Amino acid sequence: MKYFSYIPAGLIVLLLFAVGCRKDTLGPSLVEMHGPVTVTEPFSASKNSVDFSKNEQVHFTAKFENDAAWIVTVKGQISGAVKTFEGASKSVDISNSVWTGYANTIPSFQVEPVTATLSFKYTADTFKTTINATGLRDLDKNAVLITDFSHFKFIHQWDVDANHNLIKNADWKYIDTAYKAFPKADGGVYCTMVGHPWVASNMDPYINYLDLTSINPLVQNAPYYPLPADSNSVYFNVMVYGTGTASTRLLINFQEDHITCRHADIAVNWEGWKLLSYRYADLLDNVTTPNQPNKITMVSFVLLSSATGPYPGDKAYPTPPTNKPFEDKNPFMVGVAFDHPIFTLHTPYQP
Repeated sequence: MKYFSYIPAGLIVLLLFAVGCRKDTLGPSLVEMHGPVTVTEPFSASKNSVDFSKNEQVHFTAKFENDAAWIVTVKGQISGAVKTFEGASKSVDISNSVWTGYANTIPSFQVEPVTATLSFKYTADTFKTTINATGLRDLDKNAVLITDFSHFKFIHQWDVDANHNLIKNADWKYIDTAYKAFPKADGGVYCTMVGHPWVASNMDPYINYLDLTSINPLVQNAPYYPLPADSNSVYFNVMVYGTGTASTRLLINFQEDHITCRHADIAVNWEGWKLLSYRYADLLDNVTTPNQPNKITMVSFVLLSSATGPYPGDKAYPTPPTNKPFEDKNPFMVGVAFDHPIFTLHTPYQP
């Protein structure tokens, strides 16, 4: 025998209304978060100085009368590096604002005084405190740094001759003034490439070329970079500065056993520094062989121009000053800066 129960329609409406109303009690009140913020415990840091090289950390504290949508912005006074924390709660505390020395993106923090600012999404109130970063986390630990351009031996510069053949010009030279064009990405010197097409009669896309070999005392004096064979666990990372010129391209080639096997083709159409990370398994292939990061013998940087010609020739445009390599009236001039090419394992580089 089957039994049926009937619930009056009016009761169903009341039940649904009650269930719907319960949602308003879940999470912070939107009315409270959009209203004025009353601070009941002042904004402060858990310590006045922190040495990240010793695995120290610091957190921030503050309490509010009601739920608030808050942001803590940590900014280096020298580097300009930034780390942010966000939340919607009645407090900033160790559960939501622990800083371990990392930045959101490049540049990285230096040994420097740091200003932490507490602000709110819906009010103009701000509160500040200052701490000193007295030591830095080793950001390159358990990674393979190709170079930070502080040492220039075994870094070669290439030019193109009249027949478009690559010729070794010289070992890459450090020109101090050329490295002051932009803010520093990792706190040290960086490499710049700038130029225009070599041939006046047609548009040759190649501008400049730089090889970084594994036979390098900064890494090891061996034929390969010390990397595992699993291409899914290896990431290549590099900091690149763009000038906002849409025709700028940077080609990064990877040689395995001295044969160019993989590449990344980058349209450098932004202005400022960017940290780029590529999983080695995802790079574009030049050959059909499996990706073998443990066989990498060279990483090459090629500056290209995608501008259309014909190029009128050098005489039409004066050469820019050496210390201002990108201040040029030549519309065909392209340039990039790059720094800190590094291989990391399992995750992209964290600045």
